[in-house]
Order: sequence, then C-alpha cells, then structure tokens
Amino acid sequence: MLAMSRFKLTCRIVFGVIALMVLTSAHTAAQNAGVVLNGAVSETVTISVPRILPPNMIKADAVNSGNRIDITFSTSDKNEVLRFPLLVRSNCGFKVTGVLESNAAIVTQVLLTSVQPTGSLVSRQAVRDVNIAKRFDARGRGGKLFPESVELSQPLLMLSGPRISLGGTLDSPGNALEIVLLIHLRSDSVPVTLHLTLLATPER
Repeated sequence: MLAMSRFKLTCRIVFGVIALMVLTSAHTAAQNAGVVLNGAVSETVTISVPRILPPNMIKADAVNSGNRIDITFSTSDKNEVLRFPLLVRSNCGFKVTGVLESNAAIVTQVLLTSVQPTGSLVSRQAVRDVNIAKRFDARGRGGKLFPESVELSQPLLMLSGPRISLGGTLDSPGNALEIVLLIHLRSDSVPVTLHLTLLATPER
C-alpha cells in the first residue's frame, strides 16, 4: 500500500511539473507573439460646389460626383463675369484640372481669385503651399482682368497642393479649401451657354 501511495504521489508531481511547463511555454509564446495588421488608407480627393451659394454668386447648374464636378452656365449678357466658389477636400496631395466649352462666347479670363480654409480641420500647410498655375492666379492682380483669350478645350492643370483635410468626412463643413473661380467672357450673340468640367485627383 505504501509503495502504491508513493507511486500516486510521484505521478501527481510529474503531471504537475508537466502542466506548469506547458502553461509557462504558452505564456512566453503569447508575450513574444504579436498581431501585425497591414493596411493603408486610400487616397481621396473630392471637389464640389457649396449647397448654398452666397447671394452675389452666379446661379448655375452643378452636378457633383465625388472627384468631378460639371457646371453649366447660361447668360443673356454679352459681357459677363461669372464668379462662384469651389470646395476641395483631400487626405493626400491633390491636383485640379479643368475643361471649358462654350457655344459662342470668347472666354477672356479664367482666374482663381482666393483660397481660404473653411475651418480648423484644414491643414495650415495646404493653405500656405497651394500652387495655382500662374495663368490662373489672380491673387496678386488686385482683381484686375487682362484682355487675353483663354483656351480650355483641352484639360489644363489649374492648381495643386498638399493634403488639405486633417479629419472629418466628405461632407464636414470645416475640412475643405474654398477656392473662388472667376470666368470673364464676351459674345456677340446671346444667350451664351458655358460648360465647365473640373477633375480633382491625387497628386503622384
């Protein structure tokens, strides 16, 4: 009986040691193991016209579709200046190109007159380092228009810059750059119809 009791005790000790070793190994493996998640935020650039335009802005039909906007103007004025705001959001570097088509008018100016942040979620670097193509930049002209014909039948780069939005969503009111676009045109016949397409894409 004594031998049997010693055998049982020995078995319990051996099993206890084995269990302790297994638990220790599992704990060590858990400490050394890590979970690695690989992923990337997709590059996003959007452009739109504000839902509510300021009272002094031209009325137009605008179709927003994410990174593209199509704007149609109609006017009965033979010498018209069209002015309206654009909102650009991005989580990466961006560029905006434009194409302008007209049925009869001569477009004498296409200008970007101002660039302003809409809120605290706009990167300061975006405001400081936005690059407007020289031919479209009116910020240093004092609002003056120059008599030169503008050809926009082929896509032209209008502006580019670094990441704009520090957070928020595609509809957040405080994470966009507001860029005011001015178009000056003249025509011998009316009415005049203009169609402007703007495309915003990641800058690579």
